[in-house]
Amino acid sequence: MNKTSIIYRFNIQTCPSQAFLHYSQGCQRDMLMESWAEGVETVVTNNRYKNLNPSYFNNSNDNIGWNYLRQRDRILEMNEYTPIVADLIDDYNQSVKYSYLNPKPPLDRVRNYNLQQIQKALDNCRTIDCWERNLKIYYHNSSEQHLSELFNYMKGVLNNNNPNRCD
Repeated sequence: MNKTSIIYRFNIQTCPSQAFLHYSQGCQRDMLMESWAEGVETVVTNNRYKNLNPSYFNNSNDNIGWNYLRQRDRILEMNEYTPIVADLIDDYNQSVKYSYLNPKPPLDRVRNYNLQQIQKALDNCRTIDCWERNLKIYYHNSSEQHLSELFNYMKGVLNNNNPNRCD
């Protein structure tokens, strides 16, 4: 990876999340920030490389590109870097693709939101419920009825690998 790519990835991953740094500390806030940063990195990186190389999506990355391994994660394996942003955008249902895993990855029947919508819904939110509620209030989406099952997996992740429990 060259210097330009490193700077590009750093800016994409860190700058969008800066808007959320002024909130009080908390497990949900951390998860919102880190999942947002992870999602922006994934979506922007995939868009950029797809434009540079039309065959970027291939069997070696499960045809979903950068961070494709996160799509295989099950709730018990996740931390605050969830793939929720990619899940809101893509039409990839990892629980079907990896149905042989036990337990299965989260059910993902949500699709067709974009980064701008996701960011606007996330603005001024400190909780997972706020983010979900804003998506429902601000936007009409044909898969909206499945938002709760998607956001419920984030709630399940809250206490993974966290000795301080976030109940």
